[in-house]
Amino acid sequence: MALLKDGAGTAPPGVSAAARALTSADPFATTGIAADRGANRYGVCSIEDFPPGITDLSYTHEDAGGFYNYVKQFTPPNFWYTDGGVLSWLYGEQYDDWQGTYGFDACVAEYHSGHGTMDGNGVFWMPMGGTWGGSAWASSADMRLGNEVARYLFFSTCLSLRIGDGNSPIRTWDAANLGLRMIFGFESTSVDSPNYGAYFFNKWNGNGHKFSKAWLDASWDIDHHQAPSAVACGATQAEAQDRLWNEGTFSTAAASKNWWWWTWYDAARSIREARLELPGAAQTARFAPRRLSPAQLGELAGHYGVRLGGGLPEAMGPHGV
Repeated sequence: MALLKDGAGTAPPGVSAAARALTSADPFATTGIAADRGANRYGVCSIEDFPPGITDLSYTHEDAGGFYNYVKQFTPPNFWYTDGGVLSWLYGEQYDDWQGTYGFDACVAEYHSGHGTMDGNGVFWMPMGGTWGGSAWASSADMRLGNEVARYLFFSTCLSLRIGDGNSPIRTWDAANLGLRMIFGFESTSVDSPNYGAYFFNKWNGNGHKFSKAWLDASWDIDHHQAPSAVACGATQAEAQDRLWNEGTFSTAAASKNWWWWTWYDAARSIREARLELPGAAQTARFAPRRLSPAQLGELAGHYGVRLGGGLPEAMGPHGV
């Protein structure tokens, strides 16, 4: 059920044109048979209307809608909560698999679109659409995901999967990870766009079904000045690496977190627009050999342990003695 601003159960909000008419491969691809709603494959959350004091967003419903509408072709997701329906109970251990259907550990692949930030201790925080249990925030420190159903987390938010400035996916997500296979997010801030979810599956269908590359490429199709990131876990280094580069269908099997391997795009910091205008005044630089006196030459030779014998000319010319 989608909970909208008025609390009524209704169809999900409209989605962008890029999210419509996607009719390609099933990313679950296990039986070839469409599963019924409640099959615990997908869960979706998105927030545009935040509590007072937090800037509202414009396109998170369309973003999440791109993901929702693609997978719905094959398996209707368990839920899509929006705005005031997105509360911290969805992410905390006590209720994250409520009734075996609802919450961020109730489905194999979970998608969240909204605000995000990270504190100085490497803890990821998300503002919710409302207050529950006295809190309007959820944090990675309070999450324990993967001990029930979740295997893939998509955080279409700022700063959800940091790499730089002393951070790492392990620092942020190790305690929360109890069986996750992959996490997708951002090392940097991310722009408010309606297209992340839809573009992800467009890229996935076009690249031979590689999840991590699809996430990174989709994000960069939206804006090069952001750093999308992805991490995979496995029992061995080889398993984690193979999962990161090659995993392309959703699996229900839990993964060991013995090894973590991550990737990200971050060339934006080196991107500068070409400067094509002429300077105000032309300037030139001329280079010529330095003329050394006998005393200077002797000092230089002594510095390098070179012994000069015989008399020295009065000066060194541009072509030597």
